[in-house]
Amino acid sequence: MVPTAHRGVVPVGPATTVHGDPLGLVRRTMAWTERTELVVHPRTVGLESLGAGLLRDLEGQVTPDLSMSDLAFHALREYQPGDDRRYVHWRSSAKHGRLLVRQFLDTRRSHLAVVVDTDPEVYAGGGDDVELGISCAASLALRSILDEQDTTVVCHGQSASRTTGPLTLDALARADVRRGDLHAAVGRAASLAPDASVAVLVTGVDRPFIQVQRTLDQFEPEVVRVALVVDPDVPVGVRRLGSIVILHVRELADLRRVLFSGALA
Repeated sequence: MVPTAHRGVVPVGPATTVHGDPLGLVRRTMAWTERTELVVHPRTVGLESLGAGLLRDLEGQVTPDLSMSDLAFHALREYQPGDDRRYVHWRSSAKHGRLLVRQFLDTRRSHLAVVVDTDPEVYAGGGDDVELGISCAASLALRSILDEQDTTVVCHGQSASRTTGPLTLDALARADVRRGDLHAAVGRAASLAPDASVAVLVTGVDRPFIQVQRTLDQFEPEVVRVALVVDPDVPVGVRRLGSIVILHVRELADLRRVLFSGALA
């Protein structure tokens, strides 16, 4: 029997057949396949579209960067040589007696970046709570991919960015539960997702908030920063501390409650 109750990678094979005589005097063994791996994905919980709850940003977040081609109309300005004439606002131009063109604000495409803190010492429940954190990250990433958003995950040396759901879950399945360089992990996520709109750090209750804040500061200032804290002793809920939204969960099913409760919507 192949053990599939826990996340991880299980070596399987090679498949062999053995032929022998009834007396056991002669035996022939033949291998039919190579040794392979069975990847057991982390548990996940079904979530509603991330565009409907706390992390919604379906049309992208408006930035202060001016653009001549985007979705968010900003203002009219006088025509300059080289401007695209498709954006000339003819009615206003006729009214003011000079050519005026539309100017826009750049929008940011939705991109969710998730980093998992795999140090069991910062979780009240040790390795079991780390597994819960990985399951929360997997659920978020899978929902984001189903929503056709760009998605990046980093978990103790394993990473996946802008890829499919199965490959993202493969990366999370291969991650080790042990202490790592959290600052470097978040830095890698920031480099893989320089256009991130939401950054989520999954961590334990014993991780000092100042460390959470400093690691998430590696993302651009306009990025929404979220700390998803696995905490068995604090009521499930949402609160804000400075610029960081903190979500408290006790079990995997709580993730749906904190994301779609609307507490900070």
